[in-house]
Amino acid sequence: MLGFDPDSRIMSHAIQRATNLSPSKIREFGVVSFVYAGLFLTEGIGLWLTKRWAEWFTVVITSSLVPLEIYEVFHRPTPIKVLVLIINVAVVAYLLYRIANKRQVARNDRVRRWPTCSAADDVAVFLGRQRSHFRPPLAAREDANRVPLLFQ
Repeated sequence: MLGFDPDSRIMSHAIQRATNLSPSKIREFGVVSFVYAGLFLTEGIGLWLTKRWAEWFTVVITSSLVPLEIYEVFHRPTPIKVLVLIINVAVVAYLLYRIANKRQVARNDRVRRWPTCSAADDVAVFLGRQRSHFRPPLAAREDANRVPLLFQ
């Protein structure tokens, strides 16, 4: 069903290790899994609701495994462990960059309170980009300038 060969050496070893677990160890795995699932649920709901704290929560959860990966790389290094560590650090750096960039955009939007009216805005709208945050799209400006038939 899942494509695992139960007669393989790896599956046999995994089944043997799983059957040798004590009930207390199984309970510990269950509690840790439940807490981990709760963290991911909290993170997912926060991101879905576009909460600022959820972005930082994602950074904390993603970076929380980096020390364990560093430990593994130094004690039993393999190319795959090094690659996973590099990818995880890159993801954390990217998330931090995104949060900092979003904060800079929000700061710029607070400074730019008045709508600008320039040819560059019209070109940006024509190309499908909104250059000025407060300027409505070209179609909305044209509709606002039209006089209703009642007053013609």
